[in-house]
Amino acid sequence: SAFHDSSGRISGGLEIFKDISEIKQLQKEVTRRERKYRRIFEGSHDMIYTTNRAGKILDMNPAGVQLMEHEDKRELLENLNASQLYLHPTGREKFLEKINRKGYVKDYEADFVTKKGKPLHVLISSRRYENPEAGDDEYEGIIKDITHRKQTEEVIKERNRELSIL
Repeated sequence: SAFHDSSGRISGGLEIFKDISEIKQLQKEVTRRERKYRRIFEGSHDMIYTTNRAGKILDMNPAGVQLMEHEDKRELLENLNASQLYLHPTGREKFLEKINRKGYVKDYEADFVTKKGKPLHVLISSRRYENPEAGDDEYEGIIKDITHRKQTEEVIKERNRELSIL
């Protein structure tokens, strides 16, 4: 709507349209970014996760649910604490100690265990951030399963030992 001055001339109103147009542009940009993030999150072949300091898993992508051998995401989120991902009871404590020192970790090696008891060797790249809404530290990142690569490295090391004996 327009604003009129004392002589009846239109003196304002365009600013409102400009503001609405900027808001619509921002909303479109937010929607575009959310879709892009969702595609990355859902489509990644590596685990993408968010947890809080206490170990509650706040979110995990389908690849993570599958890697950990759970039936579905809801079941995983309701029944699993992040400390249960680790093969050793002190695994998460060591991870937290490392990430809390710098605020992030890159290619942190850890041993995980799936719901069915299968051991996994993983690389964690993660960051800590303060969530003002929750009033808590949260951790988000990507976990890559390198079990096969690690097993192959061990075979190569063993072969090299055997060759050095010859």
